Amino acid sequence: MKKNTMAKKQAPPSHRAHVFYSGRVQGVGFRHTAEGLAHRLGVLGFVKNSLDGRVEVVCEGAKEKVEEFLS
Repeated sequence: MKKNTMAKKQAPPSHRAHVFYSGRVQGVGFRHTAEGLAHRLGVLGFVKNSLDGRVEVVCEGAKEKVEEFLS
């Protein structure tokens, strides 16, 4: 029996970031804007309001896409 010699595609290395934004970030469309940008860049994760007024962001994807998203 012949073995399958087809090369497997590997996903590019994934990069993860966990950050908190503070200042005027709640009530200004920050989460909605972040969601749209993440979709366009192919970045996964979540954005949520914290009780202390900050916004928590966890995102994952190709390193250059995560860096672009955070900038």
